[in-house]
Amino acid sequence: MKNNKNWLSIGTTVLLEGATQPLMIVGRYQLDDENNVYDYVGVLNPQGFEDAKSMYLFNERAISEIIFKASATDYEEAYLDKLNDFIEGEK
Repeated sequence: MKNNKNWLSIGTTVLLEGATQPLMIVGRYQLDDENNVYDYVGVLNPQGFEDAKSMYLFNERAISEIIFKASATDYEEAYLDKLNDFIEGEK
């Protein structure tokens, strides 16, 4: 069965469960140092990227609210199709 995950666009701002400050999504399908896979990586909003320690890995299920949904370009849509195909091949 093909993975048809509906990824949030880069630039989307979310609030995680129990968080007091939103994160802006800056990447998808991320690995940590122990090879755990996360849906997204984000940076604090409004600060943005400060250094590698200011990046937060999280999964979609941790999102409690979508504050701002960024629009996707045609390029991003094509990339997401390839990402879903890649993830499907990993299974």
